[in-house]
Amino acid sequence: MRTRRARRWRAGAALSLGALLAAGGCAQDGSALVDEMLGGPGDDGGGPIDGGGNPQANLAFIQTSVFEVFCTDCHVPGGQAPFLQLQTQADSCANLVGQVSLLSPPLLLVAAHDPDASALVQRIEGILQPQMPLGKPPLGQEHRLAIKDWIADGADCGLP
Repeated sequence: MRTRRARRWRAGAALSLGALLAAGGCAQDGSALVDEMLGGPGDDGGGPIDGGGNPQANLAFIQTSVFEVFCTDCHVPGGQAPFLQLQTQADSCANLVGQVSLLSPPLLLVAAHDPDASALVQRIEGILQPQMPLGKPPLGQEHRLAIKDWIADGADCGLP
């Protein structure tokens, strides 16, 4: 019974993949479709330019899930980069949004509504070196996307 079920599943999966490849008009080996579905080489890691309603595209999430976890080893008083403090949401807002990058002028660290022109995005994606977070693995797609979408949505600081 198990073998028959496995054969039916494989046959169904093969038919489904064949239909997807035919409908997708992609490379014969299906790589373009797989890349698009899984966020592979053809994916720039970015989301919709308007943020797409990403619930994590807000500074409160980014502060607690990114800056406090990955950045505050260096971006604090007495740290390796005390000129850009990211200890609190208020610090992050004041020191990032609309501020010229000291390492990459005339780029703004966070250019509201334009993630691709923001030095922060270029650093976390490795476009500008050194890639951030320094000395740690690159941020995962969830965190990069939250930052890009937050900026695309206007980089609201969410402060009272």
